[in-house]
Amino acid sequence: MRGRHDSAIFQNLGLTLIGEIQHVLSQAGHDEDHAGRAARSIYFAYLGILMTMSNGALPDDVGREQFRDVVGLIVNRPEK
Repeated sequence: MRGRHDSAIFQNLGLTLIGEIQHVLSQAGHDEDHAGRAARSIYFAYLGILMTMSNGALPDDVGREQFRDVVGLIVNRPEK
């Protein structure tokens, strides 16, 4: 979503959250490239699920379970 004005607070918050997720994934043993891509994917999934829950289209408990599923799918990817 976007308004008429950029919000530095939300932009910085997004970058910070992605960085924190990437750090956790790196500490868990994921290589830097995968950790960065996975962090962005997790962040955008979080935003989508959060917005869907906030408009009442998805119950909170279902949204939380779907988010756990997304993270599990990304983090527990099969090795090549």
